[in-house]
Amino acid sequence: WPENPWRGDARFLDSAVAGMEAGLDPAAEYPAGGYDRHLQAYLLTYELIKDDIEPARARYWRERLVEITQHTVDSFLRPGEFLFTLYSDEVGTSTNHFAYYAANLYTAGRVLERPDWDETGQRLMLAVARHEDDGHFPERRGVPVPHYTRLSMNALGQYYVQSGDESVRGALERCAEFSCHTSLGDCDVLLLHDGRTSSYSPFQFGEFVLSYTPHGRELARRLVDRHISSGRTPGRSSPEWWFRAAENALYFEPGPAEELPEDAKFSFLDGRGLIARKDGFIYGLSAISKPPTDRLYWLDPQNTVELHHESAGPILHGANSIMQPEAGSFLRETAGETVFMPYEGVIEKTLSGRFAEIHFDGFRTRLSLDVIDPARVRITVDLLSAEGEEPVIYSFFPGVGPDDGLHAGADGKSLTFRGVTIKSSRAVELERGFLMTSPYTLERNVRTKPVRASAALEPGRPLVLEITVAEVSE
Repeated sequence: WPENPWRGDARFLDSAVAGMEAGLDPAAEYPAGGYDRHLQAYLLTYELIKDDIEPARARYWRERLVEITQHTVDSFLRPGEFLFTLYSDEVGTSTNHFAYYAANLYTAGRVLERPDWDETGQRLMLAVARHEDDGHFPERRGVPVPHYTRLSMNALGQYYVQSGDESVRGALERCAEFSCHTSLGDCDVLLLHDGRTSSYSPFQFGEFVLSYTPHGRELARRLVDRHISSGRTPGRSSPEWWFRAAENALYFEPGPAEELPEDAKFSFLDGRGLIARKDGFIYGLSAISKPPTDRLYWLDPQNTVELHHESAGPILHGANSIMQPEAGSFLRETAGETVFMPYEGVIEKTLSGRFAEIHFDGFRTRLSLDVIDPARVRITVDLLSAEGEEPVIYSFFPGVGPDDGLHAGADGKSLTFRGVTIKSSRAVELERGFLMTSPYTLERNVRTKPVRASAALEPGRPLVLEITVAEVSE
């Protein structure tokens, strides 16, 4: 880069050589498939400096890159080469991994002059683009993975910038917009629709794809500001992060940046998912209906509502769990089973907000969210019908952190934290120190939403939550 005062310093070449030697060392402790996110960097580094190093070293690097790429083809790409869809079950790995493998294959074909890899990589990347749905790449049918979509769109973007294939541009622009709508003010990601991740922090991958829309450029700027303001020193950033920084700098598309409108709505999943912004509030509603899962890396999409405020932060958490009825919005214990996953749902518009109507085995519920004014939201929970005498329990999760900071009124009808007040139409039970199951270890140790509030519902007697936000100083 001409503006770099150390441009041409031999230490850059020495550092790149050292990185290649370490990364391509056969004795390196990479897990099976560990090259999915790293191989792109090694291929591009080889392409960049292969003529600046000794011929014997360049030949060795090429041999290792060919070996690694062939392993990728044999182990991870062949299972999905002739399939019509790229869900995790069908490709033998998570969709984001498959997208990176395919992008790496395309790059390897170009850099290593292997037309067969080039052609196969292109065909698989086009299949990845077709798998995009409303701006996200689902790993499980009917359930988005907003966090991991950033990884898949990064891989598709790598193919796009190297191939110039305009047929995938539309998918990338939709991914950029989806990323903007699912992002909160501090760049954390809304959780209640996510079938994979139960923590808010975003992945910093593929910001150059965000630059394909004005809204995306604004989000990318905020992501970079967040990283800079974290105070993290360069020496504490991983080699992969430095590659991502270079990738973003090289491929970022300049243009105007725009914030999302103050009153913005984004509907997806054929109307079963909604994210809306109004008067400083950001909320999500979910009517996703899937059977529960006990599979590693998956979550039960069991929460109906999540609510944040641009100044006050999280108000109602929406992180999902796995095979854990009490971690969702609705549950009912009967003699034979615990019902907590809906089989059908829909989101509809009201005069001042939206409602989600959810159907479960044996009961039906409706949750309405109305933004009254810039300081007030009303959530109304109705039990529309129920068979039998067993109570239907509604749970919500105040937006506090692991250290709590929640004050409960003596009557059990009011909760306050960080300038937020939640007044309930009747007393709620509180469970502090609430833990969820990690989808990565299946251990109950996730503290994303550490307080659970719950109450039994009765037909014809709605549970109403009046939520107010005090003025928050800058």
